[in-house]
Amino acid sequence: MIRTLGGRFDLLSLLGEGGMGAVWRARDRELDEVVALKLIRPELSAIGDMVKRFRSEVKLARRVTHRHVARIFEVGTLEGVAFFTMELIEGGSLGARLRLGGRLPWREAVTVAAAILDGLEAAHAVGVVHRDVKPDNILLEHGGRVVLTDFGIASARTAAAGLLAGTPVYMAPEQAAGEPPTPAVDVYSVGVVLYEMLTGAAAFAGTPPEIFEAKRAREALEITLPDVEAALADVVRRATARDAARRVRSAHELRGLLGRWVDPGPVPVRPARRRSDAAVRDVVIVPPGESEPRRYLGDALCEHLVSRLWQSPGLRVVASWQPNAPAAPAARVTLTIDDAITVSARDAGEQELVRVRLPAAADMVQAGASAVASALAAALGVIDEERTAPELPAEIAELYLQARMKARRMGRTPVNEAAALFEQALELAPDDGRLISARAMTLARKVFYDRADDRALRIAEEATRDALARCPDRGETQIAAGQVALHRGDVGAAAHHLRRAIARAPHAAEAHEWLGRILLEAGHLEEGIARVETALSLDPRLELVHWEIARAYALEGDWDRYDLIARELIGQNRLSSTAWAARFESWRGHHERARAILGGGDGGAGSGESGLPLEFLRRIGAAYAGDWAGQRDGFLALAAAPGQASARRASMLCQLVAEVAAALGDTAASVVALEHAIGHGFFDLHWLDRCPLLDAARDAGAFAHLRPLVAARSARILEALYGDSPSHGATADTMMATPSGDGGHSLIESTWR
Repeated sequence: MIRTLGGRFDLLSLLGEGGMGAVWRARDRELDEVVALKLIRPELSAIGDMVKRFRSEVKLARRVTHRHVARIFEVGTLEGVAFFTMELIEGGSLGARLRLGGRLPWREAVTVAAAILDGLEAAHAVGVVHRDVKPDNILLEHGGRVVLTDFGIASARTAAAGLLAGTPVYMAPEQAAGEPPTPAVDVYSVGVVLYEMLTGAAAFAGTPPEIFEAKRAREALEITLPDVEAALADVVRRATARDAARRVRSAHELRGLLGRWVDPGPVPVRPARRRSDAAVRDVVIVPPGESEPRRYLGDALCEHLVSRLWQSPGLRVVASWQPNAPAAPAARVTLTIDDAITVSARDAGEQELVRVRLPAAADMVQAGASAVASALAAALGVIDEERTAPELPAEIAELYLQARMKARRMGRTPVNEAAALFEQALELAPDDGRLISARAMTLARKVFYDRADDRALRIAEEATRDALARCPDRGETQIAAGQVALHRGDVGAAAHHLRRAIARAPHAAEAHEWLGRILLEAGHLEEGIARVETALSLDPRLELVHWEIARAYALEGDWDRYDLIARELIGQNRLSSTAWAARFESWRGHHERARAILGGGDGGAGSGESGLPLEFLRRIGAAYAGDWAGQRDGFLALAAAPGQASARRASMLCQLVAEVAAALGDTAASVVALEHAIGHGFFDLHWLDRCPLLDAARDAGAFAHLRPLVAARSARILEALYGDSPSHGATADTMMATPSGDGGHSLIESTWR
């Protein structure tokens, strides 16, 4: 039976043990991913400020983002055990490779060193020094990626005993002397590792005092092997100079010196983080057909079923349409609706595991899902954790389910209809937490479409505060609070609330969706893609998520993937009629095509789904048609005082103005518009760094004074998600942004229990 830590991490297999503790292959239920989970020994936790320092080191290391660096995700405490999670690397260490096979071919050795230097350059750029670069901390992933791991851990490992941080053989002389670490110590360590790869022998041997004495006696490491080119041996000598002043100065410089020997072939795309594991069995959910008029009943049953199965250790639930859906899962659950709802589950051999026929009635959905989940869990031999609320009466359940179905759709009309249905249901059951929280979430979403004044935002804030006071443990309540924070321009608070939403309801697709969208905009692409993939596995109808993924690929210049998503998931008809498609066409330089979409006489591109004023979209079309001079003042006036209740929406309008201005060569106007966007909480670092329309202005340094502000907000998101906390406990403080008297924003702390 799989053991679960804190109701969150399913411990799948032990990967190893060391001085700090044990490392497990574990499934993080909140992320639906398999990660490396390091649990710190309890006796170390009791040593002074050991855990505090450890957390500080891990949080520092988390700032490093590079394909050759193993990402650290989170640090926290569960059941009294300090832990951190990191990317799971499938492969072996360089140390094991050297111990098994001796020296490496020179080209392979240089390739490994160059990859590590690339990762170290990214670390040094954000002020992080590794301090313990050695073969056992260099992983060789299956598929060829070289990954440096254990950033910052060396210092935490030795702090309690007052020892030096690092490993004597690879430690720079000044590091051994107790001097503060600088990037030069990592350069030295890479030189020693390269020496060992090229020669097959350790550079130093003996006890630590003997090793340190040898380092003091040798000016540098010399390689005299006939098959190692003299120039390459000279690079090793310069990298391992005893005197730091005579050593290669930086990882960037050493990487440049190795460039002549590095194969210039294409850099492979970093693979997505693993979504499953052999110890986790897959359950594929096949929802009813799109044309079924009562599909909302089947959708609701699917939602409840996913919620229950998600809580069962060792199970992973995916939607049948997902590209990574297994062909032979442990169970395939199919729903059909006629005069009743039929649920059938079959195993990989087509043996029927469960068959249940339920009345096609809203008030039977939850009980039916519970019965199916219990039966399926029993058939698969896993724990079924019963966590369901009482059934709603039939009339209220019908209103509730229809409202939820409409609330998921894009556009002003369905959102307004959903809000009205929730109001009707609340008249019948004013104290039901499901209705209170779902209404708050819908009203928060409605703000984006009601742009005339701030009345919609004030209503959403009031509803959210009421939900936080009466039902704070519901995922929808925290999603609403996150959306309100976004409307107020506080992305850090938004990420905090969304993280709490996932902790309370890991099956809530909207929580993963919104958090994924925030992460993608902020440039945290791997985390963002993982989140939106989870959202889509829970609810494949989240149309806006497809646009967000397409946007990310478009900004990366990967138009082949964009086209694939656009054609298959968005649809050709919508590509010819939506404002978002017009925007992407302008990114490709197809301004005439963008203008044609925006200038449609039926207003298709300005329809309610985009939330953008039709007149604004027509202005963009006119600007691309050659009338920038006539539109410029109006655009800048809109950016200066957009008259929007939502800071997020105002920021987006300013961003679009900046985009069009830059595309048409008016850098000054672009900068002004972006400055206004930042005043509204703009955090879209991915767009700022990658939008092709900004290339000329960006290359000229026009945004150099603004980027640090945006980058700081991007970093704040990760801090809100993975900051030092007792694993997102339900009693943690939360924050909501509220308007202050000076027209800005103030953060009011409240404790919701």
